[in-house]
Amino acid sequence: MSNLLPERNKEEIHVKFFYRKLTIIVVTISVLIFISSVLLLSIYIYLYFGGIGNKEETKILSELSIVDQELVNMAQDLNKKMNILLPKNDAILPSVVIASLLEPKGEGLTIHHLAFECQSLNKVCIAAVLGQTRDRQTLLDYVSVLRKNKFFKSVESPINNLISDKDSQFNLELETNPIREF
Repeated sequence: MSNLLPERNKEEIHVKFFYRKLTIIVVTISVLIFISSVLLLSIYIYLYFGGIGNKEETKILSELSIVDQELVNMAQDLNKKMNILLPKNDAILPSVVIASLLEPKGEGLTIHHLAFECQSLNKVCIAAVLGQTRDRQTLLDYVSVLRKNKFFKSVESPINNLISDKDSQFNLELETNPIREF
């Protein structure tokens, strides 16, 4: 039947048919994109707010048994105490100072007293160590290891000629580097 039409009309019909097909395809793709985005958005909202599985209902403290109430109170009290005891991010822990002093200690060296004071303003600790050494060389080795440690800024060791070769008392004064530097 289209053969009976003039050539000009045939071209117009083909162009119109092409544009109609193109319009249908574009509208179909747009609808599919809209449906998929709505579906993805609903899944996101469900997972973000609802989650997968059953959520336990939170109970009021008075609805719990007496034993559970005591446990909740103990946990809350423990959380308060932990917030007080936990160090700040830039604080020097005493255990770090003690470990830095005890790790390089070799045989023949005994530490009797250890005292330290941490200063919060400049974030350094000053430590005093009193002990006994088997011989002078053991103490010299210990002091040289401490001086090489980046944790300590200074190691004062009044090693003099009074320290004999056997069973001598010693004292050291140390200052740590500021916490940000090591």
